[in-house]
Amino acid sequence: MPSSSKGKVDKTVAFLSKRDGIDKVLKLAKYLSSLGVELSHGGEGGGASSGGRGGGKLKDLESALSLSRKAFRLGKFLGNVNKLVELRERERKRAEDAARREVGKGDGFRKLVEENYFLSRRTFLVLSLVNNCSEGLYYFLDQLQFLVKAKVLKKSDTIKGIKRTAAVAELLSYVADTLLLVLDGKSGEDMCFSTMQNLADFLMALDDIRDSEGGLGDPRFLSCLGLVSALIGIRSKWKK
Repeated sequence: MPSSSKGKVDKTVAFLSKRDGIDKVLKLAKYLSSLGVELSHGGEGGGASSGGRGGGKLKDLESALSLSRKAFRLGKFLGNVNKLVELRERERKRAEDAARREVGKGDGFRKLVEENYFLSRRTFLVLSLVNNCSEGLYYFLDQLQFLVKAKVLKKSDTIKGIKRTAAVAELLSYVADTLLLVLDGKSGEDMCFSTMQNLADFLMALDDIRDSEGGLGDPRFLSCLGLVSALIGIRSKWKK
């Protein structure tokens, strides 16, 4: 096998060995099947049955992929807990270093620079807390959605409320993550793609809160948003 081909195979194996890599592939397949379901019956009412046996099979595939994604994300909220612990440790060390340097001493210009840096760090810290707390809450509550899809728990008003709470948490995480991208001063292609992905996911989370099939809730539109998010996610994880 040529070295270039072997390199691609090795990278693919490494990509699929990661939880996030598999999740993005499942997400792509889920929204492809979801779009196929909608196109099979022309976006009109009647569900998958309107598209015949093909539409029904695609609907079954979509449901299976959705369940698989949630299964792969079991316990993923612990990653956010770990990030919060690391963030607290970094801030503790930074505070100790600042105390040793005796920041209060120095000329006026130095004080101004240090004050601006402090405000920037505080903003970064708050956004990081919002991002990780809201994302962690979303992943935690998503485990209950997995139990519902697995038919361990029954759908109820309480479950609907939990789903909406999870969507609000997810939405907040996308806002905070986008602001962090701006604060970090990132630019160019990577920031553009990351912002597009956050926007697509934001709109899908907003639709979960609205819980309406009109306008923003059009299934074909949502499927396209899911495809955009999945493809950008695969690109991002592939580059790492």
